[in-house]
Amino acid sequence: MKKVSKIFIINSENNFLMYLRDKDSKIPYPDYWDFIGGEIEKNESKEDAIKREIMEEIGINVNNIRYIGEQYVPQNFLNPLENIVYFFKGEVTERIEYIKLTEGQRLEYFNLNELQKIRLAKPFKDFILKNKQKILKKQQSL
Repeated sequence: MKKVSKIFIINSENNFLMYLRDKDSKIPYPDYWDFIGGEIEKNESKEDAIKREIMEEIGINVNNIRYIGEQYVPQNFLNPLENIVYFFKGEVTERIEYIKLTEGQRLEYFNLNELQKIRLAKPFKDFILKNKQKILKKQQSL
């Protein structure tokens, strides 16, 4: 089982910063929207992993990083091996055009309603809906 850290990066308008994963069939959930994060390395804490992943993938400062919870998530629909995913939240003021993505196809902001309509792994959608009060700065309704 892999251990993974992911972060819900929220801007001042309560939108989630996400990236579109590559179309590579060798990776879990190819061509799906995802949150910044990745596998925790040996002897690395989940907190250190998320800070490293933020710098590797988008290279910006994320403020007020806080742990939200964890969930078991299958690697993909064809491979039911589970990962344990540790979820964090953080805030960003950086405009999207100044953020340089180093992996994946592109970055975009989505509000809570839009998350329901995009290709996002169902366990992530479920976790967000269950924990939206902990994640969002101010409550949004669906």
